[in-house]
Amino acid sequence: MGGEYIAMPDQADQLVIFVSYSRAQVHFADELELYLTAQNHRVLIDRHGISKGENFQERLGEMILDCDTVVFILSDESAASEVCAWEIEEALRLSKRILVITLKDLSPGVSPPEKLAGIDWIHCWNNPAVPGSSQTKGLIELDTALRTDVQWLRQCTEYQRQAANWARRGKKPESAILLRDDLLAEALEFAKSTPANEDLPDEVAEYFAKSSEYQATLNSSAVTRAKAVRRTGLIGAAVSAVFFVVAMGFGYIALQERDTAISERNEATRQSNLSFSRALSAQAATEQNGDLDLSLLLSIEAFAAAPTAEARSALLSGLTRVPHVDRYLRPSQEIGSGAIGDKFCSLSYQDERRTFGAPSIRGDGFLDQFDLQSGQRIATLPIEGSHTVAVSPDGARAAYYTATSVRIVNLSNSQIIAESPLDAPYGCVLFGTGSDTLYFSNNAEVYVWNFTTGAAPDAFTIPRLRAIHRLSPSADGRRILAAGYAVGGNQKATVWVDFEAREIEGEILDSQLIAHDRGRDIAAIANPTGIYTFDLAGELTFIDHIPISWSNFEYGVAALAPTGDHIAIWHDDRLSLRDLKTGAVIADNMAGYSGMVEAILFEPDGAHFITMGRDDLLTRWRSQPQQRLLTRFIGADDNSLQAIAPLFEGPLGTAETGWLADGNLEALDPELLDVLAQILTGTRPDAAPTQPAALATATDSAAVPDTPLPRDVLDVFTRIDPARYQTLTALAPDRTAFAAISKDNQVHILDARTTEVRAASGTLGVGFADIALLSPTRLLAITEQNAVWQCDADGSTLACRAFAQQPPRKSLQILPAASPAQAYILGHEEISLLDLERETLITNLARGSGLGAPASASLDEVADILAFTSGAPCVSLYDPKLIFPFASQLCPPVRDGFSVSIGLAFNPAGDTLLSGHSDGLALWDLSPDTLIQQACAIANRGLTETEWQRYMGDRPLRQTC
Repeated sequence: MGGEYIAMPDQADQLVIFVSYSRAQVHFADELELYLTAQNHRVLIDRHGISKGENFQERLGEMILDCDTVVFILSDESAASEVCAWEIEEALRLSKRILVITLKDLSPGVSPPEKLAGIDWIHCWNNPAVPGSSQTKGLIELDTALRTDVQWLRQCTEYQRQAANWARRGKKPESAILLRDDLLAEALEFAKSTPANEDLPDEVAEYFAKSSEYQATLNSSAVTRAKAVRRTGLIGAAVSAVFFVVAMGFGYIALQERDTAISERNEATRQSNLSFSRALSAQAATEQNGDLDLSLLLSIEAFAAAPTAEARSALLSGLTRVPHVDRYLRPSQEIGSGAIGDKFCSLSYQDERRTFGAPSIRGDGFLDQFDLQSGQRIATLPIEGSHTVAVSPDGARAAYYTATSVRIVNLSNSQIIAESPLDAPYGCVLFGTGSDTLYFSNNAEVYVWNFTTGAAPDAFTIPRLRAIHRLSPSADGRRILAAGYAVGGNQKATVWVDFEAREIEGEILDSQLIAHDRGRDIAAIANPTGIYTFDLAGELTFIDHIPISWSNFEYGVAALAPTGDHIAIWHDDRLSLRDLKTGAVIADNMAGYSGMVEAILFEPDGAHFITMGRDDLLTRWRSQPQQRLLTRFIGADDNSLQAIAPLFEGPLGTAETGWLADGNLEALDPELLDVLAQILTGTRPDAAPTQPAALATATDSAAVPDTPLPRDVLDVFTRIDPARYQTLTALAPDRTAFAAISKDNQVHILDARTTEVRAASGTLGVGFADIALLSPTRLLAITEQNAVWQCDADGSTLACRAFAQQPPRKSLQILPAASPAQAYILGHEEISLLDLERETLITNLARGSGLGAPASASLDEVADILAFTSGAPCVSLYDPKLIFPFASQLCPPVRDGFSVSIGLAFNPAGDTLLSGHSDGLALWDLSPDTLIQQACAIANRGLTETEWQRYMGDRPLRQTC
């Protein structure tokens, strides 16, 4: 993952922000302060900035003067607060920018301060009136707003400080504090560059005006002195020499100013890209529910603008949101504006060529053919606006309606093979299994046409129907199912006829044919109570009923898997996959399509199915969920993978009874992962089954595997004395030292290579449940009574004591943070961040999130991302800087609902995560290259020109994928 993932601003980007709030919102103010500080802003808040005994209003005024922006947390309490009202008045008097945050609607009868009228509010909650609003999006919007005109605001605050200093000294007209020369020129240029949405404060304007008057006075005096100098040639020559030296100095200063200007321009560009990336990431998150491909493309562009954590989170969320999506098949970059008729039978699959055909409504209508291996369109054929088209199973022919006929063409040269006139073509066109027979409908007639013989189509009129719009023949061609409007009304009906005998075999009123698996001759017919399946082979036989509650079954479409196990259904704006035998939902509300789904077709192997949307969007789905970022999975026959648990104790370090080892997942390939899993589980023939994780040292030749793992995968240090120490040990991040608990409950820090004791505590009257060596001289521990202790080495002495401020709930596990001065404590429904220098609790990151008790966790120290589990195999990601969950959960395959997590570990680069559970090991590729590659494979297109103009503005057009 590397350091480029989190492009945090430096001190030059730092804004000073004053937070105005009511004490009722103190907890949110705490979280807001943490978030803003994590974004490298400096936060002024009254509880931190005012000492006891100070004149609080005077100090508040100084804080508001010193700030660049005021953030006002609007609530019932702050709206009624006199102090908050005064803070707003003072901010407006000083022309400070004010941003308003809301946490919920104000109660009836409560009005916001009048001075806030006209200021846009940022909603940090799920406001129904603002689609897509949430605390996450609100914080991102706040940061984006803060960084707007950041350089101007910071400079304005500095001028306000100077103006205030001049005012405190009596506003003297010849004060040395007034601006002169180039400083005045810069100030006047600054005043000219005031953004349209900002105002130059009155005191600053007065300060500039008085400085200009003073400069004019100085200039007048200089002219008088120059005339006197010119009377004396010697003095004039001397002055000329001085002017030459000064000119040289000005040239040097000009070069410096040029470099400074370039640096400032580059910095302004970087800040603009950061803000744009965050805003685009928020838009991508909003689009995930409706248009996933657009969301993924916006995420890619956000990452290209600046590789922010928000952009990476949007990418990862999109990819984990729909594990069923394999790819989108776009007939055209420019999508049409409506459908022509019912496309129920318009999708065609050619098994021999592994290609797929679908109609497109763009232009005057085209048949598009796709190679399903690559997802690329390989051919097009004009079909004259036809709403339906079929490709023969052998891939050689296509059939479609024209305005006055049904036509069959040769796909290789587009030449017409056969054509038959029709008065009002509408309905289905389908080839028989032999590719030489065509079935189609027109009004109340069904037709069977062996076009290779030159004979005319054979027709049969169904008296029960007046308009047939769906049609499907049985495998042998004898029986035909037809669905349409019944005679004498708008009620729909499904009829099946024996075409050879010209007999109606059956009819279901108030029903609709929604699917037919011609390979197995199974039909699915819907009515208001659900879906009924029938076997059409031989005598018509009822199979089963799947109860479904839908508002209008007439618009439903479905497909039956040729394997006989699944049915894909679109109804009531939802796409779902169900077990055909039990009706159980495998996947519901499958996101990713846009518009109404008009046709569904399974591929012959049943592994995929394709949907066609009303807007020409074709989506290819997997019948079984696939977690796209799971690049490798090793399953276990039983719970033998419990032996891998020690691998995850500490920062990729472990201690098994009598052994100290260090794991490293950098550049781990699948073969090495196989070897690692076999050795750790004791299933490899040359591994000792009695101690699967106890890999041998070089001196223990009897147990050394024939092909040992390289040192960058698993490095065995040495054997420790199991008679002296308990198995509870911890490895320092730099791998130079480790800690161990002795049998008499002393804490020792030892040299990792020699095992010599570096520092030791006395005998402690507590037992320890977890320890972590945060550095070679600092240790954190959790006692068996769930208290947090800290031990610091002073020479050979290790001083241990209970942590001054304990986490609020039971502590379970220690996780080192990116900074050695901080650490995470995992507990029930919380992840607490501790300040080890002050021995205080900084914040509870996951308070109220319902995480449960995290069973294990790991930290990507590069991007500062937490990965944790709550005992279940799914892995949650958390960004403590942004104060919200990072993307979606990563869920590996499990055999049943009883699989439990046994550990997590990031590789040193932070772009690969190894998660273990009792069913196996999963390796997740979280690198940006992989995320972008997967996103492009799903979207299978770039942003259109219209989308680019809407979301990217005047940025140069580029191909996203």
